[in-house]
Parts: sequence; structure tokens; C-alpha cells
Amino acid sequence: YVRRIIATSQSIEDASILIMVSSHARGFGLKFVPAVRESSHVPIGATVGWHRVTVLLHTDWREWSEQERSAVIAHELAHASRHDFVWVVVASWTRILLFFHPLVHALILRLRMEQELAADQLAAGKVGNAKAYGRALASLALRSQQSLGTSNPKLGSMLAAGQICVTRRVMMLKQGSLK
Repeated sequence: YVRRIIATSQSIEDASILIMVSSHARGFGLKFVPAVRESSHVPIGATVGWHRVTVLLHTDWREWSEQERSAVIAHELAHASRHDFVWVVVASWTRILLFFHPLVHALILRLRMEQELAADQLAAGKVGNAKAYGRALASLALRSQQSLGTSNPKLGSMLAAGQICVTRRVMMLKQGSLK
């Protein structure tokens, strides 16, 4: 599935995005600058790969404000700096092997939530503060739900399932749980 998304995605050559990615990559101490691509198959953004990391942005990234772009890129590079994709793969294999055990499914959901919260904490520090980051996150989540929910049923269901996650993340940012 990931290979298909990358294969159908388009490379982003916009200088401002490439400079932003390079700057954030240095800020996270990454020894590489990931490739940046756009795809309509990701709700907002995604980071894939561990050897050749690629940041995927939704095709409407040109409509995002500078703050929103920075927040998404910082968030995705936080995942790269933490090697979260490796743990997603390990969790997927665990789910396949232990599909029959309900606790495995619950623990994998918890792992994903913790990865998102950790990436939020790192990204909020890179873009300025938790409040500005939370506003960007909430704005993008609302727009994505409105624009993608009707045009792509699969993405719409992903966004609906992830709405609780986004709501919880924004609430934690607002309450100052993430500094």
C-alpha cells in the first residue's frame, strides 16, 4: 500500500517547502533531508520509510498558511527523528501474527496515539509554541475532514476515526500537557 502511494505521488519542487524541510530536518538533528512528495491518498501528511524517508503532503498543501505548512512538516519530521515508521511496521506484523488477541489491537492504537502526542510535543517546540501549533493542527483537521470526507470515502472514514485522536491532541496542547 505504501509503495503504491509513493509510486502515484508527485515530487514537490517548491523552493519554500524544500527550504522549510531542510531547516526542520537540521533542527531535529537528522543527518539527511527527506524527499517531499504530494498525494491525494494521505489526509494531511505522512512520513514513510526508514532508510529513504519520504514526507508526503496532501495535494492541497498550497492552500495552507505558512504556519500550517511548518506545523505539518515539523510534525512529520518529528516522526522521522523518532523512527516511528519502524514501530508502525513492527506493530503491523504483530497485529498480523496475533490478530486473534484483542489486547494487541488496543495496544497498537495506544502506540499510535503516543507516537502522535510525542511528535506533537517535538513539533510544537520547533514551530514556536503549543498554542500556535494546536491552532494549525485544528484548522488543518477541520479543512481536511470537510474537503476529503465527501470526495474519498476511504479517507473520510480514516478522518472520522482519527477525529477523536485530533480532538484529544488539540485538547492536550490547549491544556498545556505538551510544552
